[in-house]
Amino acid sequence: MPSRNTAKDELDLVPIMNLVTILIPFLLFSATFVSLGAIETTVPGIVDQVDVDPPPSLELSVTIDHQGYVVGTGLHAQPDPDWTLPRDPAHAGPDSWDTTGLVRILAELKEEHPQEDTVILVPASDVSYDVLIHTMDATAGRLSDEPLFPAVVVAGGAT
Repeated sequence: MPSRNTAKDELDLVPIMNLVTILIPFLLFSATFVSLGAIETTVPGIVDQVDVDPPPSLELSVTIDHQGYVVGTGLHAQPDPDWTLPRDPAHAGPDSWDTTGLVRILAELKEEHPQEDTVILVPASDVSYDVLIHTMDATAGRLSDEPLFPAVVVAGGAT
């Protein structure tokens, strides 16, 4: 019986091992494990009473719920009926809210109160994240040619 040559039957795995050794670091460097985005906003805080009375502020707020937007200020007891912007159920997502009307109202308020830069957003609990971000862009002026109210405060949700 002829003897088998074991040298011919062995596979040369060195090239494949070299390839794997080179590919693993490149795959690890190109992988994205966590991607984070940050939106600058503030939350209402509790402060001590100050002795100096500041001038009355606009206290601009935008309530967002499933019916639409309601713009209000602390200077008026009741919101202006023209500042209620109903939602269009024919559209889906952020497009169903009247952001064009919201930008128009906020531009008028900015002309009357140019020193103000804060708006308080009061979203309902069923408002989606996309709608909230779209509203933040509208109130900050990113959807218009001029800056409106870039300091956005997100308050507790409307009921």
